[in-house]
Amino acid sequence: METNISQQQAAIAATALPQLSPETTPTRDAKPIRFLVTIFILTRILIYVTAYFGMNLFSFYDHPSDYKEAGWPGSQEQMMLIETEMLETKVPIRKTFMTADTFAYVNMAESGYDNYKIDEPHPPANWVFFPMFPLAMRAVMEITPSSLDPIAIGLILSNLFLLAAMIFFYKIAILRGLKDMHARIVVCLLLIAPAALFFAVPYTESLFLMLALGAVYFSMTRNWLPAFLLAGLTTVTRNVGAVIFLYTFCSMLLHKGIWRFHWRDWRLLLYVLLGCVPLASYLGYMKWLTGDFLAPLNEQINWGRHTTLPFVSYIRYLKHPYFGTSSGWENGLISFAIATAVLLVFIAYALVKRGKLFKSGQELLLYGTGLLLVIIPFSSGEHLASIPRYMTVCFPFYLYLVEMLRRQLTAVAGYALFSFMFHFIFIIGYFNRYLFVF
Repeated sequence: METNISQQQAAIAATALPQLSPETTPTRDAKPIRFLVTIFILTRILIYVTAYFGMNLFSFYDHPSDYKEAGWPGSQEQMMLIETEMLETKVPIRKTFMTADTFAYVNMAESGYDNYKIDEPHPPANWVFFPMFPLAMRAVMEITPSSLDPIAIGLILSNLFLLAAMIFFYKIAILRGLKDMHARIVVCLLLIAPAALFFAVPYTESLFLMLALGAVYFSMTRNWLPAFLLAGLTTVTRNVGAVIFLYTFCSMLLHKGIWRFHWRDWRLLLYVLLGCVPLASYLGYMKWLTGDFLAPLNEQINWGRHTTLPFVSYIRYLKHPYFGTSSGWENGLISFAIATAVLLVFIAYALVKRGKLFKSGQELLLYGTGLLLVIIPFSSGEHLASIPRYMTVCFPFYLYLVEMLRRQLTAVAGYALFSFMFHFIFIIGYFNRYLFVF
């Protein structure tokens, strides 16, 4: 940002939280962008290399490994057969990135939603999957050669969305008063989160994170049109998108003052209405297709999902710890450890930064948004299945961790090691089809 800024820009900077200083003001320097691109590429390589070794050194979950007789004189053992020739080893290809929900998104990009009525007998319908990611895939499919299949398109889009999200996240960290070094650490922690692998595969995580961080960034800079457009798109990407839209709306109210609206502010009301269009269109389409506006919610029961009180799954684990379930769908210990780390950071931030938190409406709003991004996933079942993946997009967590420990980088490094360990486990588990990572 230029040293001599306009009065309008000065007003924006004055209302941003915390107030910007010359040291933390966003810059057009290309060095941060080069850094973000570099770590983006390096972490993509890390995922591929880890997947390669994981596929060849560990057994697959969904079919047995081959074994051979081996041992030393006087003892014979059954040992898993590992390929000895490089050309015979398994390598990650497009299809190995496909599993669980990725099949649903690819099928939706190709064929759309299932054509049933909700009151007629039908198998579990794909209405429960929000449309934004498959729509993005379909849009690219329409303008690219048919030789580029949907799987490749989904992989490319997820990674491009992640790169855009990283840039927004870095800028948000700078706006919040972090130095360049600490802002880079925030982004790095995101990239090595335990379930960060899902940013690299055809899932909704990257798209949702990009849209959410974009909405937050433009809200912080009082650029309301793109803020509401991006917030509106989050509502048709993930069910927690409503939280981002609520954040954007409340941020606007705090900036303008609830009772200070004037007839000249009609543009702001128009922006709010524009942000409502995606969700209204989606639900209207569901009414036309299925006969039920709330088909995406009402169909959840056919997928074995139901709403519970918040943290029932967490309390249940405390009472009856378990390592895994009979279905193999989750690993309770891993999910519990990751969930506990997130919850402890939110509790610690409220205690350590309570002066800053309760002094500012905008700061309290962001904290409440982060809490809702935690609470809602903890209200969807009695087990901890998928909790690590859901926690990955809870972006205030990374900001709060670094803001509290910016002077104790050894502690940050300790968390990074904890996160990195599970990051490897999730990559190996994903490519070997272990259900607990999904």
